[in-house]
Amino acid sequence: MDLLVIAESREPRYRRASRLYDILSDIPVPMDILVYSPDDVAEWRDVHQAFITTALREGKVLHEKHDREARVRQPFVRKSF
Repeated sequence: MDLLVIAESREPRYRRASRLYDILSDIPVPMDILVYSPDDVAEWRDVHQAFITTALREGKVLHEKHDREARVRQPFVRKSF
């Protein structure tokens, strides 16, 4: 399973998911966790073959926070990591 999380973060992308792997380690399902910032999403949203646009187009939303000031529709948004 691929889990996409869109969240504000000051960390580089390669470090963002480590905390989530720890939190979700008890779930007995193999998964890849990818954490993108809203800026990352905005940067890639017009590239139709990119992972992020495919995930947003074809993925299933597990949790979504509605934010009037959000620049993109953001499933499971955290303010920071």
